[in-house]
Amino acid sequence: MTPLRQHFNAERTDEAFVLSFKAPVRIDATNIRQIQEEMEGIVEVKEGQKVAIDCKNILYLYSGFLGELIGLHRRLEEVRGILVLCELRPEIRRIFELTTLDHFFHLSETRQDAMQFLKTVS
Repeated sequence: MTPLRQHFNAERTDEAFVLSFKAPVRIDATNIRQIQEEMEGIVEVKEGQKVAIDCKNILYLYSGFLGELIGLHRRLEEVRGILVLCELRPEIRRIFELTTLDHFFHLSETRQDAMQFLKTVS
């Protein structure tokens, strides 16, 4: 079992539950399972939950993590929640564009933009 919050910082703001990586990370086949389990243990999927994930410390993104994000997005939508990704490095954002997931997820340039967007969503 992965120790709680080995990879993540988590905070609750007035707008959302915000998850961010503690340190620069390469999400790959060697650590994807630990990261998925930890994220699932931290993010509470409940009615109207707003979640922002700050991605600035993601240096490399394994495709399996895209599947985890898609699953989280869908679980949140089922309970009228929302997931926003912010602070993506250009090379990580490019992955979302190439896979057309930039049309599936709400991507914000900054954390402040993400919080502003979440204020407007009910």
